[in-house]
Amino acid sequence: GAFRRGRGQAPRRGPPPADTVRRRRVPKTEGFATWTEEDVARFRAHWPLEAPERLAFELLHWTGARMSDAVRMSEGMIGRDGWLTYRQAKTGRDVYIPVRCPAPACAEPEGQRLFLQALEARPERHAVLMVTRCGQPRSIKAASSWFAKAARAAGLEGKSGHGLRKRRANVLGENGATTKQSAAWLGHESLQMVAHYSRGADLRKTIMGTGQEQESSNFPAEVPKGATK
Repeated sequence: GAFRRGRGQAPRRGPPPADTVRRRRVPKTEGFATWTEEDVARFRAHWPLEAPERLAFELLHWTGARMSDAVRMSEGMIGRDGWLTYRQAKTGRDVYIPVRCPAPACAEPEGQRLFLQALEARPERHAVLMVTRCGQPRSIKAASSWFAKAARAAGLEGKSGHGLRKRRANVLGENGATTKQSAAWLGHESLQMVAHYSRGADLRKTIMGTGQEQESSNFPAEVPKGATK
């Protein structure tokens, strides 16, 4: 039969019931570190325009895309009108980014010029913009690790591709972009409200802002070739 403890016998010790264990408090963090202006300058100074690391940087910096979307981007996504169009893997929504057409001043078009220069400086063309040494597309995980390594090589610890997405949001906000402009550019889930305006043409108008399309300046007539870093 089952063994029973006698009176006065000390109870058997064991781990406390799960419901009595208190969860350890985890300190709150701000998530991925946002790139500063100094970080951006340092990365550009280290990686020349023709380097694949630099093209990946300029792509992420200008579009503000998640790495899961950036690894699929190709030059073929840029239409005849100069707009890069892609569908977000996370939300399934279309996002429109001005590339070979005028961009609003709130986006700091200097980043647009450098992205175009990096595109022109590629020694080889491939199906997508972010590729391995063998010209094969990178997986999301591998691309994130590779880019973080490139940042460390430039002396930047703890910097990631998603940190550039946060920087793009800051750039837009600090330069007077409206909430709708930022939501449309970054494809946030709040883009649902912007999407009620209809299709891509409406999103383009939202990004450019009323009356800004003709006034947006600083867009080069043609991409300078043979540019240095």
